[in-house]
Amino acid sequence: MEIENEFEGMLEEKETLTKASKSYLIETAKWSSFFGILGFIGTGLMVLFSLFAGTMFNTLSQFNPAMSSMPESAGSGFSVMITFLYLLIALLYFFPSLYLFKSGKALKHGLKINDSTIIEEGFKNLKSTFKFWGIFSIIFISIYILIFFIGMVSALFIG
Repeated sequence: MEIENEFEGMLEEKETLTKASKSYLIETAKWSSFFGILGFIGTGLMVLFSLFAGTMFNTLSQFNPAMSSMPESAGSGFSVMITFLYLLIALLYFFPSLYLFKSGKALKHGLKINDSTIIEEGFKNLKSTFKFWGIFSIIFISIYILIFFIGMVSALFIG
């Protein structure tokens, strides 16, 4: 890869961390663990919401006059779709939270006992977090661009 070639000279086997570097890593590890735990809490709340969202939608749709003319199966199908969508979002949110938590835990432990193998594992999980969000961002930007072009083509043919 081109990026690997660019940084190849920087990948020498030097295992020295200054006191300031260790301090920054400890601080980063704490925040990494904190955001990992927040991610787990958010994931749990999304799963709970997904389980109740379908029921809430069905109940609320009974009081909406516009939806009373729809067949009941359409409302239940929509509620299943909402439940599935929130479970999918929770699943997607779980993995970067797990990587962050594992990264923070490994970095703190590795720095505490001065073990470069454990510190390396922490960096590997941190890399996985950024890689996940990078791929996720590229996918969503691509979807937005695709939707934009579909909208433009639709506007040309409809207008």
